[in-house]
Amino acid sequence: MGSMDNQESPWPRLMTFIALWRGVSLRSPQGELENLKRETVQLKKKDKTIKRRTFNSIRSFEKKKIKLELEEKDKRVQSMEIHVIYLHKQPANLLLEYDTHLEDNQNLQA
Repeated sequence: MGSMDNQESPWPRLMTFIALWRGVSLRSPQGELENLKRETVQLKKKDKTIKRRTFNSIRSFEKKKIKLELEEKDKRVQSMEIHVIYLHKQPANLLLEYDTHLEDNQNLQA
């Protein structure tokens, strides 16, 4: 029964399997450090991209908001311009109406 002495213990393979199953890396610390550096660079690039997209999205939203406000103010300006034109014409219309009434009054007195 000395066969156990000649056989390799299954424990190292079992530990390797468990480590792989749990997601633990069996790489050297140097290899793990390089991997972490690479992941850090990739995450920084993704972060920059997300920040740029967010900034552009905010700018686009603000631009649309300003455009809508401008359109609203343009409509108000047009409305005010029409009102001003009406106010300028009103005295002339009142004067014509006054002249008509004055003429009618003179005709009635005659």
